[in-house]
Amino acid sequence: MHDIRVEMADFKTAASPANLIAAAVGSCVAVCLYDSQKKLGGLAHVMLPHSKDAKAFNPNRFANLAVVEMINQLEKLGAQREFLEAKIVGGANLFPFLLKNDEEQMGFRNVVAVKEILNEMAVRIINEHVGGNLGRSVKFSLETGTVTVEIKI
Repeated sequence: MHDIRVEMADFKTAASPANLIAAAVGSCVAVCLYDSQKKLGGLAHVMLPHSKDAKAFNPNRFANLAVVEMINQLEKLGAQREFLEAKIVGGANLFPFLLKNDEEQMGFRNVVAVKEILNEMAVRIINEHVGGNLGRSVKFSLETGTVTVEIKI
């Protein structure tokens, strides 16, 4: 079993028995997609909700672009969309003393965008650990589909 690190504004896909790991998930959202039939998965560490420019400097920063590309990559590896399930983590408001209104908070906006794109792509969210005001680290086991979340104080 080996660990694959997923940096901010990136995604990785792999097969079991790998673990996908994302650290410092604050207002970002870690999107974990898993095909339990093939034991294939991907983790995107998205920073921002949307971009209309698919040729953006780094499209993996954006929920709407990174999630679609990650699904495409998983399908190329043999995953079937009808078996994909999602778990999402993050979307914290790390500065609650500055922004009290949910719609102003980047974390909230990121979570909404991730949910919208997963819905459009017909991928069901089966679990989430979102919101709050603390960062998290994520470990996603492609052997079991388990996502372990560690709160960062």
